Amino acid sequence: GLQQVLVEDLVGDTLEEAQKKLAALGLTAKTLGQGDMVADQIPSPGQSLPGGSEVLLYLREKTDDERQD
Repeated sequence: GLQQVLVEDLVGDTLEEAQKKLAALGLTAKTLGQGDMVADQIPSPGQSLPGGSEVLLYLREKTDDERQD
């Protein structure tokens, strides 16, 4: 069957970072909400999914502190 992959902790990452991590694992991102930062994710970190699965990312706007990159 499909290889199982462990979901990484993506909360606090930018959407771009999270998408790169998921792509490296063979997973795809589905996003809900507005913004550039990952506020929450389903499934939670450490859960295993079959390769090719979708991970749901809840987005939020960056705070003022996070904008000062």
